Order: sequence, then C-alpha cells, then structure tokens
Amino acid sequence: MVLHSELEAGESGIPASAVLGMATLGGARFLGLDGQLGTVAPGKLADLYLVDGDPTQDIAAIRKGRLVIRGGSVYFPMRFTRLWDQALCHARDTSQSGWPVASVT
Repeated sequence: MVLHSELEAGESGIPASAVLGMATLGGARFLGLDGQLGTVAPGKLADLYLVDGDPTQDIAAIRKGRLVIRGGSVYFPMRFTRLWDQALCHARDTSQSGWPVASVT
C-alpha cells in the first residue's frame, strides 16, 4: 500500500500507464510467460480487474474495483466488502468464546 500511495502522489515520476504496464506485461515478461499472460489478446489467458475510472490517467482509480473476472468466474468486490463489514459487526457482538454477548440491564 505504501507503493500505491507514492504512485498516487506522483512521487515516483513514473506515468500511470507505465506503472500499469510494469504490473501486467512486465510481470509476465519477468516470469517468461508473456506469450500467455500480461495483455488482453486472443489466445492468451486473462483475469480482469475492472475499475471505475481510467487508471492510465489517474492511478488512484485502481482502488475503485467494480468487477473481477478470475478463472471464468465473475466477482463484485462491493459484495465482499459488505460481507466483510457484516462479519466485523458480528465479531464485535460476540464474546471471545464465540457465544453471542447478552446485554444485562
């Protein structure tokens, strides 16, 4: 997350489009898998992360994930966020033993 913050602040001096290229095609090249991964193209494997915005213009848009396609399955990050929030609320309402906490008045 520190790296994201530095990139968002423009402290790295690296254009957002270059950062995205390093994270996708650059990673695939490093692994020797750029013939199979790293870009969206016919015949390549692809997991997709769709965002609200244009991360090539504003790198902060990568924090606004709206849809993930991984292994042919579609996920909506906001649903997971809501489930996580519900789990946290439930955890606050239970004791360490796992039993619900009853308030005595």
